[in-house]
Amino acid sequence: MNLERSDRSSERASEALALYERLGDTNGMARILDARAMAQFLDGDVRGGGAALRRAADLFEDSGDLVRLVTPRSTAGHALVFAGLAEQGLGQVTAALELARTLGHPEGQAYALWHRAEALAALGRGEEAAAEAGDALAIATRIGHRGWTATAWRAVGIAGQQRGEQDEALHAFRSSLAVSEHLGLFASWAAARAAMVLASRGAPAEAIPLVERALSEGPPLGHFEARWAQVEVAAALGDASATALAQDALGKLQAGGVLQGRERLLELAGLTS
Repeated sequence: MNLERSDRSSERASEALALYERLGDTNGMARILDARAMAQFLDGDVRGGGAALRRAADLFEDSGDLVRLVTPRSTAGHALVFAGLAEQGLGQVTAALELARTLGHPEGQAYALWHRAEALAALGRGEEAAAEAGDALAIATRIGHRGWTATAWRAVGIAGQQRGEQDEALHAFRSSLAVSEHLGLFASWAAARAAMVLASRGAPAEAIPLVERALSEGPPLGHFEARWAQVEVAAALGDASATALAQDALGKLQAGGVLQGRERLLELAGLTS
């Protein structure tokens, strides 16, 4: 899954699930369903992957495996944010965060705080988002978790964008990119977001290699933002292809069940009055 070999991932999951079913290991079955749900989400099916993650979280809750519950519950909330349902997503993520705190689970706290910051930013609550992002970064840095440090910096950047703090946002996305080596999704996200900030600051030419990197790294989930960044940069450059690129990006968003960024892309595609 993490090597973006989705077909092989699916084969292995099927083999493992069959073994767990033969053993009658319900917790093992839940772990496979969780992995399959995450693979579906990473493959760009935000709607279906989010629903599958909620089912996996419910299975862990029913079986009493509370530590494993945190990740799918929080990720299901993140999926709802992408789907334009940030208020619902915030509820899922907050439940995951409260559980992680109850369990004394710092990795889970950093993970859920990242997602909570994105949900709050999507709801226009930038100051709260910045506070949650700062907490996520502090925890991830303290425990030395490079992945969650990358995502915490992403959260700091998104909170900065929401608050109009472009310098802060650009620094955060560049910091995320700097710690995202071999983490394709996080690198794609960081490059795309940094490119968007540069385009908005009047430096689209500087953003071109970042867009190229965002489109070339990571799973399909990251490429929604990569295509959005590509459109922003093309529009800022006055490139005639911007309209067609926006229309293509909108089609990909619709197919994946993503609403985040849709209004801006409609504007760039010339489809709003």
